[in-house]
Amino acid sequence: MLSGYALAACDTTTPCAAAPTIIPGVNAYFISQDGTVVAGLAAVGSPSTGFVWSNGIYTNIGTLYGRDTTINAISADGTAVVGSSPISNNEARAFKWTAATGMVELPILAGGTAAYAASVNADASVVVGWSNDAHQRRAVSWVNGVINQLAYLGGTYSLANDVSADGSVIVGYSYTTANDFAHGVRWVNGVLTDLGSLGVGDTIAQKVSADGSTVIGQSNDVGFRWNNGAMNALLLPGGGSSSVAAVTPDGSAVAGVSDDGNGNNHAFRWKNGVMTDLTPTESSTPYVFAKGISNNGEVVVGYSGVGFSLVNTRAWRWTEATGNVQLNTLLTNAGVNMTGISLRQANAISGDGQYIAGTGNFNGTTRAYILRYDDGAGAIVAGLTTGDSQQQSVNSLADQRTGMAAQQHGLAAPLLGGDKPISAGGEAGVFASGGSASAGGTVRYTATNGLSIDQCNRRQFAVAGLAARQRVRLLEAVRR
Repeated sequence: MLSGYALAACDTTTPCAAAPTIIPGVNAYFISQDGTVVAGLAAVGSPSTGFVWSNGIYTNIGTLYGRDTTINAISADGTAVVGSSPISNNEARAFKWTAATGMVELPILAGGTAAYAASVNADASVVVGWSNDAHQRRAVSWVNGVINQLAYLGGTYSLANDVSADGSVIVGYSYTTANDFAHGVRWVNGVLTDLGSLGVGDTIAQKVSADGSTVIGQSNDVGFRWNNGAMNALLLPGGGSSSVAAVTPDGSAVAGVSDDGNGNNHAFRWKNGVMTDLTPTESSTPYVFAKGISNNGEVVVGYSGVGFSLVNTRAWRWTEATGNVQLNTLLTNAGVNMTGISLRQANAISGDGQYIAGTGNFNGTTRAYILRYDDGAGAIVAGLTTGDSQQQSVNSLADQRTGMAAQQHGLAAPLLGGDKPISAGGEAGVFASGGSASAGGTVRYTATNGLSIDQCNRRQFAVAGLAARQRVRLLEAVRR
């Protein structure tokens, strides 16, 4: 397992991290919920292409017609990315890529010549975006590859920008018959609702929470949060304009950017009605951008700088406990040798807030990266992120024929399943630790969704955000 990705959870209260894993691409913009899959820009040139990095395997996804490829979204489960790749200089075509199918062009409306895929739901069964027909661009969804035109407000344009986890709620915008301003809209099982506006001007619904309850976007140059029929502006004190970047799955927290009234852009977090300025410790920085937020709204990542060039930006991470701290500083303080490494942007974060992806400079070369940073709470079960990482844990224990793995606080971890491949219905030995307790046992694969710990002698561990279709039983725990 690669260094930055493989870090086991801390077993003390001290933060820990591993060196960032360098990805051959130029910039990483998207990450799956569990942090196992990253997607972004593979190369700049003719053509520019996208990449997918999954559990250490890098894939350049190529193009549809030999022209530039743009990835616009990744499914929460990491199985698919969607985007556009033009057939000519003016005609985009939508695509969906999976490891099994490669890049597949999505159909267009009758009479149309172009389409664009903007987002995808959690299991990649629903893609949303737009396609033109014989006349204008129309918001569409593709359900298992079949295109559906969505209702609109009567004007010349309508576009879909995002979709909820289960695919039932779609958000975007539509013009009315007056064709004066765009109206933010929400489709629930195909039924269209006008979300209103914050004033005179365009309103664009950009993102929807995974549960479909909350919409964020921009209205009249001000970021908004819409929930239960009410649209509220998101602005820092003194600010006149703002934008939004990310929303938590339940809609309780939003990350974005607001001006401060003095020509500076400040990142913010809105959570349960409270706006927090995420001003970095380097107060001279005029531009601060939030890009991602953890599922619980407690961790925000982004970048800041004195300009928009990568040379002048630095990646940061914010929590209430630490404030805004550059990633280079966090990793250095955690004992990582950052010589020759400058992390320039943090663009995406996993649901649990530990995996961060972006771009950096590595000994003079711009590359995408993924890293894992653990605050050191000691509450996370180590080594149980995916089936691959479980197999890695099994393999690492296989040579210890005594069946014991010892850490400083002590661990008895019999290799109950032996050194054998993981497969459906099979078992494999694992180890785990949290705080002062440790456990060893087996991984049993079944058809059950979710990864859970059934029992642990003397200690119960809670496991969240782990890969689906796995079930873990810790048969025995021994404490010293």
